[in-house]
Amino acid sequence: MEMYFRSVKNIRDLGGIMTQDGHRIKEKMLIRSSALDALSPYEFDILKNEYNLNLVIDFRTTKSFVNKPDLVGNIRREHLITYKFLETQQFTHDIGCECDDFFLKVYRGITLSEESKEAYAKFLKLVLENEKGSVLFHCTSGKDRTGIASLLLLHILGVDKETIIKEHMKTFNSMYPYFKKDLDELKEVTPFNVDFLYCLYLPKVIYINYWYQLVEENYGGVDNYIKNVLKFSENDIMTLRKRYLE
Repeated sequence: MEMYFRSVKNIRDLGGIMTQDGHRIKEKMLIRSSALDALSPYEFDILKNEYNLNLVIDFRTTKSFVNKPDLVGNIRREHLITYKFLETQQFTHDIGCECDDFFLKVYRGITLSEESKEAYAKFLKLVLENEKGSVLFHCTSGKDRTGIASLLLLHILGVDKETIIKEHMKTFNSMYPYFKKDLDELKEVTPFNVDFLYCLYLPKVIYINYWYQLVEENYGGVDNYIKNVLKFSENDIMTLRKRYLE
């Protein structure tokens, strides 16, 4: 469910999504977004009062977490690093490779690295332990690191793969105006520059499918990954479903 905030580029409520067994995710409890470092006081009040925001989980780099803090007052904030490579290597014009190669490397890292396993295990634990109020989780644009977190939650809650991918790709609609604006302002329109902006702002199905492929090849599927790698038990799964489904 889209949340039409002016100060946050890509924010939506996972409420309303249907599970395979006919349940529905409760509204105003699980929110994914881009960074909140420009969050307006008015829209913070909406999150605090209408959504009862209780926890913000930030997947950005340490530099962004420290220098561009989320403007969420005294709301609890947790910082999780999904891939140490991104602490020193940002997606800039001098990446030295094709844009797809960069992002495939990132998706491999946020799937197979030890820090990614620790981060997503901690993410699920934080959501599990948050018994009151809503949880908001984000990275910089709310696209990739946040997308994997959302995928894991939706899978645990019983949402089918096709619906999960459709939800993931909603970021396209949210971020397209920013992509189009920068595209129109390009001084030099080259294939690389266009692809760079596309990958900067917009999701690609090939990346999320690559995540599924890696999880299948290395962990035996998403269920095994969640239970055996992230150590999220069947009891944990049932607790989340009881709390977040109606």
